[in-house]
Amino acid sequence: MKKLTFPTFIFLVVVFSSFILNTSHKNAPAKSEEIFPEHVKEVIDQSCFQCHNINSKNDKGKEALDFSSFNQLSKVKKITTLKEISEVIEKGEMPPKKFLEKFPDKKLTKEQSEKLSAWAKNEMQTLLGN
Repeated sequence: MKKLTFPTFIFLVVVFSSFILNTSHKNAPAKSEEIFPEHVKEVIDQSCFQCHNINSKNDKGKEALDFSSFNQLSKVKKITTLKEISEVIEKGEMPPKKFLEKFPDKKLTKEQSEKLSAWAKNEMQTLLGN
């Protein structure tokens, strides 16, 4: 089976977003929704949410992943997204180096990376089991 690459994932997110995501984002929350455990929410709010929300100026980031609408995704899309989150975190691809040049305080510590990756894997397994 061919491994899903990040550019392929972005393309799939863009295509599926038109079908899956709610088209009305005018009332998107200012922070990530309360669907994340507090220890994960803290990491997302510190290092991820700036680019990965509907109100972001980073078009690529918000198209690839929108944490503010994560709870609205279908079960299949959540599983795919969680798998990709885990993979890009473990590879050290997020946050991107170019972003970290401007915002070095957003770099994930080893502990934060492990928390986020473990959460994504656990949630994915939970969804697969249901």
